[in-house]
Amino acid sequence: MRKLSNYFSGIVGIFLSSSLALSYPEFIRHGYMNCTSCHVSPTGGGALTEYGRSLSDEVLSRWSRPGESGFLYGLLPTTAHFQGGGDIRGLRLNQRTPKKTTQRTIFMQGDVEAAARIGNWAALVSAGVEESGKESLSPLSRKHWVGYQVNENILIRAGKFQRAFLFNTAEHATLIKRTAGLDVGSETYNVEGSYLSETGEFFLTANLGRIDKTALDVQSGTTLKGGFSVGSKSKVGLQYDYERNSQKTQHLFGPYFALGLSEDSVVLSEIILNRGAETGKEVSNGLTSYTRFSYEAFKGGWLYAIHEWSQPSLKIASSSQVGSLGIQFFPRPHFEFNLLVQRQWLPANAGQNDLAFLLGHFYL
Repeated sequence: MRKLSNYFSGIVGIFLSSSLALSYPEFIRHGYMNCTSCHVSPTGGGALTEYGRSLSDEVLSRWSRPGESGFLYGLLPTTAHFQGGGDIRGLRLNQRTPKKTTQRTIFMQGDVEAAARIGNWAALVSAGVEESGKESLSPLSRKHWVGYQVNENILIRAGKFQRAFLFNTAEHATLIKRTAGLDVGSETYNVEGSYLSETGEFFLTANLGRIDKTALDVQSGTTLKGGFSVGSKSKVGLQYDYERNSQKTQHLFGPYFALGLSEDSVVLSEIILNRGAETGKEVSNGLTSYTRFSYEAFKGGWLYAIHEWSQPSLKIASSSQVGSLGIQFFPRPHFEFNLLVQRQWLPANAGQNDLAFLLGHFYL
């Protein structure tokens, strides 16, 4: 397991280069069990389907006009065979630690996406830039894949994308994602088979690592995720992730829950047991949890609270906790604003860290 101190010392870097996506599992409260209701990708995020754009008009945003959520406001029409998308994000960050206070304005993301479908074949590619240094941007493609739709429920795809593990939420610097290694630049090359229906989901992923680099970041890995609906507005499941490279071997396993409590409130929760070891060291067991409660106070306006907890080793009574409160507002299609305040309780008498940020997001 990566040291939790890296989580806190590297939090600004995570905000700079996290893999970002527009994905809202809270839509389960409306009966949408799977991400493909709104997104081209089976794991959510990125290019929206026409139906997903209509929900942005009718359900997600405070105010809208019919068709306002169209790609580039309809300047470039989309069809059943072509979908476009993209994201531009900026962040004003304030962080206070026992040693210093940091204030920064950060360019987080500038990406465009194109997805095409011809017969049973589908493909998606993104192109964008990321901040690679002070006032420096580097080009990159966060994801590109090709897939074959075997039937209405089964898709096989291969390429670079985020594997199906953990909730695809807007928080990318959480304890649970750090434990799983799903933080900075964590998209890998994968071969994935998925089965999605109105009552369940199943993913099997072979992780091939970063074959676009000189050395493999991940030599081998396998991910399994399966869940089923409970009633019409909730989903429960189990997930497993195995990863092995030259530095460590890691097994992650645990349950996840997406519970639509009402038309206005949702709980997302997941727990993972981490069993792993760095090369030449003793195997250790750890536990990490993430829980988010979201409440739609009015159309387009969400209040949320997040609790995170992590104990890297069950043999040592040392844990970390993070508590967050936030407001998420979607005034019109294409726009999102997110204000979050956070307190981090650190292990080993490291004190407390406080964090606040205001995020602005424009999606194409």
